[in-house]
Amino acid sequence: MKDKNFEPEIVSENPFPGEVVQPVLSQAQAVGEGNYAPTATKEKTFPKKRIAVELLSTALNTRSRKILEEFDLQQSGGFQVGDFKKGISGDLRITPNGLTARDIAGITTLAIDGTTGDAVFKGEVRAGSLVSDAEIEGGSININDKFTVDAEGNVVVTKGNITVKDDTETTIIDATGLVSTANFAADSISQTASFSTTNQSFVDVTDMTLSFTLARSSKVLIGASVRGYSPDSSPTNIVTPISIIDLDGSQVAGEMSTPSIEETAGKYFTTSSTTIVSTIASGSHTIKIQLKSSSGGNVTLGGSRVLWYVVLGK
Repeated sequence: MKDKNFEPEIVSENPFPGEVVQPVLSQAQAVGEGNYAPTATKEKTFPKKRIAVELLSTALNTRSRKILEEFDLQQSGGFQVGDFKKGISGDLRITPNGLTARDIAGITTLAIDGTTGDAVFKGEVRAGSLVSDAEIEGGSININDKFTVDAEGNVVVTKGNITVKDDTETTIIDATGLVSTANFAADSISQTASFSTTNQSFVDVTDMTLSFTLARSSKVLIGASVRGYSPDSSPTNIVTPISIIDLDGSQVAGEMSTPSIEETAGKYFTTSSTTIVSTIASGSHTIKIQLKSSSGGNVTLGGSRVLWYVVLGK
């Protein structure tokens, strides 16, 4: 008769109603037939704390509220300061295309075009230093109520002086008015030595020539004075000296001749003068005194003779 083996009966635990059953963790698991080993749990590390070091420490400091490095705006990027609400608040906008600001009425008070450099300012513009390469268009100018230019171009100088110079730094106008030596160029020449001729055609009188240059077409006052005589002994044979002013080869004034009056035996003197205002073109010019004999006899210029001119201006 075979022996019987008796083993204890295992009764499963039944939880009470509503009780949460905790899972039973096994102490070992089979890794091979007949061999057991403890359960291996994969090591897990805590996540490392990440800090935006580059942004906070080198580019943007939120504690001090300072921007430490340069930021680039993309074409579509920009900043807006303020929230525009009509009648309440304005705003300022910065973009790669420029900068604009509006007041509470929505009117642009400041605008700078980043492409063209054009700028618009609604209010007063103050400059504490030199403003160069600028052009003022429209409006007026007022410098401490001492120098004003209105919209019509009228200039008023209440205090101070005006000095105007030409391109050679020659002063044209100063505090006392027009500078005559610059505005009214003039020259003259005179001689006392005798000059004689029997030619019935005009000839140049020695040392009676002046040259000048005009920067533009101008009116010029030209004058001359001569004193001549004929040595003929008889009044019936008197030869009259005739003088003219020649400008660039053409006569510009009337003949200077008058009936001779016998002052000494055999000398019948003639004194005559003339002036003329002539409009002369720009460029270089020459004026001179010329002389001829009325009938081929000997005539002489003696005593004092003068040639002169004054440029009157445009």
